[in-house]
Amino acid sequence: MSIIAAISEDVLMTDEELLSFSSTAPRRYKKYRIPKRNSSETRLIAHPSKEVKFFQRLIVSKLEEVLPVHDCAMAYVKGKSIKDNAEAHKRNRYMLKMDFKNFFMSITPELFFYSLEVHNIDIDRQDAKFLEGILFWKLRRNSPLRLSVGAPSSPLISNFVMASFDEHILAYCKEKGITYTRYADDLTFSTRNKDILFTMPKVIRSYLAECCNHKIRVNTKKQYSLRRGLIGMLQV
Repeated sequence: MSIIAAISEDVLMTDEELLSFSSTAPRRYKKYRIPKRNSSETRLIAHPSKEVKFFQRLIVSKLEEVLPVHDCAMAYVKGKSIKDNAEAHKRNRYMLKMDFKNFFMSITPELFFYSLEVHNIDIDRQDAKFLEGILFWKLRRNSPLRLSVGAPSSPLISNFVMASFDEHILAYCKEKGITYTRYADDLTFSTRNKDILFTMPKVIRSYLAECCNHKIRVNTKKQYSLRRGLIGMLQV
């Protein structure tokens, strides 16, 4: 399937016109900051223009049937919610919660195209150029392209690039008797087996390097272990 050809037919624009628009799209964002929940820090939001958002939604409609999203993903998936994420762990006594550092901002076109290769999804050079321009943004003119917090296409792309990681981590967890779910950048592991979760941070880093081409990193400031409702920092 040619993405640009399909969208060209939908919007009655030539391939050249679409590529021209995509070349300017990364700079068509309104940027602002909002406070992070339970933190003194702020989160950078990059909100695409109406025109860019229109094309992002079109792309999602073309790609959502093509890009795999693992069953472990609980966020941005129709029919799933944060309640489902919690329900998966309610019968287990021990829990570990971790998250990623600057999750969306860490996802680059290179990681997206790497993930396409991993899943044997072929796109031609023209489609790659178009998708790169429409799906990713630039903080400044000379800044690298990255995924934005605020674009309607970012949830699908983020879940897709994590699909291989989710698959490998789940296989490992099943062997160890651990329940695993991911809600966007929040990772939750639970088990009835005491002390087994202390090995997970090292395992996570290993699979992130393998599956995400060293682009996604763990937020070492937020790693929590829970037992019988008590919470404490996990030292790793």
